[in-house]
Amino acid sequence: MLNTLANHGFLPHNGRHITQDVVTKALKDAVNIAEDIAVAAFQPGLKTNPDPNANFIDLDMLNLHNAIEHDGSLSRRDEFFDPNNPFDGPTFDQFLSYFGPSQNLDVSQWANARARHVQEMSRVNPSFNVTDATVPLMLGESALMLAVYGRPDKPIAKRSYLEYFFSWTPNDTPIAFSAILQISGDLVAHSPPDVPLTFAAPDPQ
Repeated sequence: MLNTLANHGFLPHNGRHITQDVVTKALKDAVNIAEDIAVAAFQPGLKTNPDPNANFIDLDMLNLHNAIEHDGSLSRRDEFFDPNNPFDGPTFDQFLSYFGPSQNLDVSQWANARARHVQEMSRVNPSFNVTDATVPLMLGESALMLAVYGRPDKPIAKRSYLEYFFSWTPNDTPIAFSAILQISGDLVAHSPPDVPLTFAAPDPQ
């Protein structure tokens, strides 16, 4: 989730020098996560910093296998296939496929989809490893998503929220004024000819 928050601008886009207070504010502002969860999420990540006295993380530090990153991710390939740990559309799509056409994803559906997805990943990764210590992290991630994309008191996640939040990334090409002018012109060209672009209020009598 922290990588996604960086994509959306709640954390520094470069993913560097992120402190606990920055994470706490980002999680609060973006998805209304309470401070206790933010602290619980940050502290294990802090251990991935090679400097034992550091009070910050860089997001790429979190790629350390079985620290926070783990096999069986819902949205990323296992380390065996890609140690860089970027968002992976096909992996995410595979997870979503277990929901069928459902648009509102409840705990029962999510539990089934998560389990089936992890099982399938275990079949293709010869080094696949999920330990007793990893399971609470995996379940906590899923519980958090159900609460965020649904409600804490009604954990039914809206699929559209999940798809948007995970799939969106900033454009590689900066959006310049020339592009906006071009798209604006295209909008005019494709507007229905029987509807005017301008409207004038009638003269008062």
